[in-house]
Amino acid sequence: MQDDPAEVARWIQAEGGIAVVAHPVRYDYRIPEAMAPYLNGIEIWNASYDGRVVPNDRSFRLLQRLRKDGHPLHGFGGQDLHRLTPNAYVVVSVDADIEATAIRNALKAGRFTVSNRYFELKGDAPPGPIKMAQIRWMRRAYETAKRLRNG
Repeated sequence: MQDDPAEVARWIQAEGGIAVVAHPVRYDYRIPEAMAPYLNGIEIWNASYDGRVVPNDRSFRLLQRLRKDGHPLHGFGGQDLHRLTPNAYVVVSVDADIEATAIRNALKAGRFTVSNRYFELKGDAPPGPIKMAQIRWMRRAYETAKRLRNG
């Protein structure tokens, strides 16, 4: 396997997979320009990295910047399950029959939502200005509460 992220994304696309940059916070919300044409999306909400209450507005800004540059990407999200847990804080709902090809095609087309009890985000449409303002406000409140809790 390649060490070059652009080549990895290209290989995923060539194999019919879905190339998504997970945890964009780990890369300081920067994506190599050579990689962007081979991506299907950016992870905008990860329950483990971003918290289960509110998505990360910086991930949205990255997604919007890449879209403005002409890359038709979707905003993905989920639980980040590396182990089985009973928690379902962030849910992905796909508009497709329960069949692998149909699910993969729906994900590639952005026919899914990422949601919890507070927010519902469409994979193929960025949130409007009012929802983005709500996300930014809740994100600040969430980060403040986390800092206070951790002392």
